[in-house]
Amino acid sequence: MLARVKDETLKLVDMLTDELGFSTKSMSLVFSGGRGYHIHVRDLEIREWGGSPERRELVDYVCGIGIDPGG
Repeated sequence: MLARVKDETLKLVDMLTDELGFSTKSMSLVFSGGRGYHIHVRDLEIREWGGSPERRELVDYVCGIGIDPGG
């Protein structure tokens, strides 16, 4: 199971770099045992975000919320 979680984490890193333009240099990956992998993005642009609305939009994008798979 942890191998699958690692594969999915690497897919997320690809999304963050390829689609959203974050640099791998601004990321750190942390493995916390039973809680899996965590990606910390320490990009200065994120610090300028006003807070919750911007972060929610990023989470929605990553999760595919609001995307019509048929269209």
